[in-house]
Formats: sequence, C-alpha cells, structure tokens
Amino acid sequence: MNKIIAYPRIPALEERKMECLGEDVAVVNQEPYKKWFIKALPSRLEIVRRLILRKELDYSYESLYECFSFLKEHLVKRETTEEENLKLKEELPVYYRDSFEPQKYTILSPTYSIAYDIGIYWGEIMIRKFNKQWSIYEDEEDYQYGYPIIDLESKRHNVVFCPIWAMSIIATKIAQDDSGLAAFKASVKTWDEDFLNA
Repeated sequence: MNKIIAYPRIPALEERKMECLGEDVAVVNQEPYKKWFIKALPSRLEIVRRLILRKELDYSYESLYECFSFLKEHLVKRETTEEENLKLKEELPVYYRDSFEPQKYTILSPTYSIAYDIGIYWGEIMIRKFNKQWSIYEDEEDYQYGYPIIDLESKRHNVVFCPIWAMSIIATKIAQDDSGLAAFKASVKTWDEDFLNA
C-alpha cells in the first residue's frame, strides 16, 4: 500500500468538538461546532478534488467509488495492542461492551483524514441528490453523538445518516481485509434506497 506523507490532516473530531464546546459536551450547545464543520466543508472538498480524485467533483457515485479505491490503496495500519483494545472497550457505552470485538489493526494517519474527507463527499452527494442538509447529531445516548449527520426525516422512521462515521467503519473493515468495492457499493446502494423509500 502506498503511503501519503503530505495529506492535510483534519483535526480529530473529538479534538475539534472539545475546542468548540468545552469539556461538558452533554450540556453545551453544539452550534459552534456545526459552524466550524460547515465552514471547513469547502476546503475539505477541495482536498478530495485535488488529492484524491485529481479532477473536478461531479458528485456521482462513480467518483465516490474512485474515492473508496483511493482509500483502500493508501490505508496505513499497524497491529493493535491488547492494552489499546481494552481501552477501546472501556470507552464504549456499557450496553455496547458485551458485543465488542477486539480490533486486529489500528488505522494510522492520514487514513482517518482521508476517510473523513470521503465521508464529507459522500454526504454532499446525498445532500444534492435528496435536497437535504448537514446537522449535528444530538442524541447523547447514541454512539454517533456530536457527529455531522444528514437526517432523513422519514415518515416511517427516523433514519440518521452519518457518512463520516460510515467511512471510518469502512476504513476499519479495509484494515481487517473485510471490505472490497462490491461491499462498499452495496452500502452506498442501501443508503440510497433508504433515502428513496422515505
């Protein structure tokens, strides 16, 4: 796998959230974080255009699949230690700990920045296709709390699409040799159908 040395790192989501919100994120308005995220979108999309796709953005699924191939080719990982897995498990909400599976690999920089930017691009594709907008997930009990999302606002049920979270999971699966282009296309199709059938 090729390694990109000069990929512009995006501040870790939690770091940036703490800068905007302070220590007690559960009781603080997330509006400053949302403003930071919205302001960062154009520069992160420019990185997708310039470094990942190396062509103008057309907001198509085909270009998203090209982004996936780029991520797979440039993913950087190392083996996860037992101590790191224990820490990961302890950081989960109590009700998720029983289902925790130790991670064989830890993804290294710049992989998460690449996944984050591809997640932004995926989100922008969905926003354009379904006339939606970004918001920040506010359910404090959920593992996606504080992440940028696109809310489907379905009449049948509430569907929250967090493309940045989805891409970080996909990056983890790539590291475990558990995700190829066909699986990624199936995931994209599932989300597309959820939005179409809302």
